[in-house]
Amino acid sequence: MCARGVGTGLLTALLAGAAGPPPTDASWIEISPSRPEVVVFRSGSYSDALVRLALVNHSDRLVRVKDVRITYLKGDQVLDTEAPGPRFFTRDRVERPDRIERGAETDWPGICLSHLPEGAERVRFDLDLAIRRGLGQVHSHGRVDVALRHAPPPRILTLPFRGFWRVTQGHTCRTNHRLGGYGVDFAWDFVALDPRSGSSVDEVYSITRRNRDTVTFGRPVLSPAEGKVVRVVDDVPDNEGLHEYPRKSLLEDLGRPLWIFGNFVVLDLGEGQYLLLAHLKEASILVQPGDRVRVGDPIAAAGNSGNSIEPHLHVQVMDRADPADPGVTGLPGLFHDYVEITSQVREDHRDTSVRHAETGDPPEGAVVAAAAAELRGGAEPPVGSATEKAGKLLPGLL
Repeated sequence: MCARGVGTGLLTALLAGAAGPPPTDASWIEISPSRPEVVVFRSGSYSDALVRLALVNHSDRLVRVKDVRITYLKGDQVLDTEAPGPRFFTRDRVERPDRIERGAETDWPGICLSHLPEGAERVRFDLDLAIRRGLGQVHSHGRVDVALRHAPPPRILTLPFRGFWRVTQGHTCRTNHRLGGYGVDFAWDFVALDPRSGSSVDEVYSITRRNRDTVTFGRPVLSPAEGKVVRVVDDVPDNEGLHEYPRKSLLEDLGRPLWIFGNFVVLDLGEGQYLLLAHLKEASILVQPGDRVRVGDPIAAAGNSGNSIEPHLHVQVMDRADPADPGVTGLPGLFHDYVEITSQVREDHRDTSVRHAETGDPPEGAVVAAAAAELRGGAEPPVGSATEKAGKLLPGLL
């Protein structure tokens, strides 16, 4: 009886933990969003929001996040609940640590919430937390709410080029644009296409990596909106012969944080909205601060400057004139009067769609051309002629 009593006491001590009781629930983990509210992006039937959370372990033990539950609320009404399970920690191509060392802070970036329920006002993250206590675990609970804010009405733009161009990167919340900062949240990247081949580069480009062997380099860039020029950078050399993205030292990043845009122009569109055109060709910019521009005015030539490995044009709308402003936020936009060609490969065939868009947000992979300027070729002929011409070019473009 005595020996059994000692054994039971030892087991109890191990389960309880020699280090004493765990810290109180309130002091385990502090959870905070990078922003108190996030913008909900909607395009047609699609919607998403991007959340970033910081977690600080205030305890003296390692804390493990065992599970995460996501709840969408309108007031106190639960609209939907998501339980992603273990894939939460690796989804969206982002690693999110589920173990937080004592006294440490960790970051959960790029939490992509897609297809949000209509009317959702906030999203709640409930975390099941655990620490070791002897041979067992003690669980606790962490919670944080993040307000959801609907994006302002999108700015209407015209395509800033002539000819056929492909959207190489859009702005769903799994893109680098939504993760990149500097107001690029709802940006587009475009490359020009040769309509005969459908390619953006010549056959030799994979070997030479020369800018002149691309369709984009040197192509005219036009103003997509009326506005006033407020900032110009025109002295950044174009990258040439790169097989990897350029790298900068920490000192270079701190000294010139906007090097990523290369040569760029910022337009004040009024009403607290600004437009940036980036990666322009060195010494090609035709405007200067103070100039007023109209839709279609020549601005510069497309280039390969900044954080760019291949010539392309970057377009973004933002709420500050300076994309390096810590408070800058990207704003959504829509393009007006263009032809859009999209294609999806099915198991045994390809589905292709050609449509004229009065206004729209061309998705990644779409081929676009300005309907009025490029395809109509006359004074207001029927829109059908625009889509018909695009249809004839499909074998090359796709």
